[in-house]
Amino acid sequence: MYKQCEVCNEKVNKLQNLFTFKFDEYIKCKNCGTIYEISNIKFCNFLSNIVETFYALFCIFFSIGFAIYIDENFDTYWLISVFIFVFSWFLLSFICMFLEWLILLLFVTKFEISKDDKRDKKTKYIH
Repeated sequence: MYKQCEVCNEKVNKLQNLFTFKFDEYIKCKNCGTIYEISNIKFCNFLSNIVETFYALFCIFFSIGFAIYIDENFDTYWLISVFIFVFSWFLLSFICMFLEWLILLLFVTKFEISKDDKRDKKTKYIH
């Protein structure tokens, strides 16, 4: 969950972008301000696109099936079934997106100091 900063040896949270609901291409050390970029961003984007396709299909089919099940078994108005479809699709999409980012940030991404930052920070901090 953490990466040790190569400049000041503080722990940098790999999931800091996850809690702001954006998937940035970098994380930043709060102590010294060193920026770590994702070195394998193309692979992460490729993997993310594949995962998004599968979970979008899963969410759509599960939501349609769930709405049909509710409509047939509980004798509800058709608008309630549509609402259940939209709500379940939104909820499943949010959960799947969160899990995808979590897995990518913890297990797939590799963080390296930005090249410009490396030159500036090495002169300020002595190991």
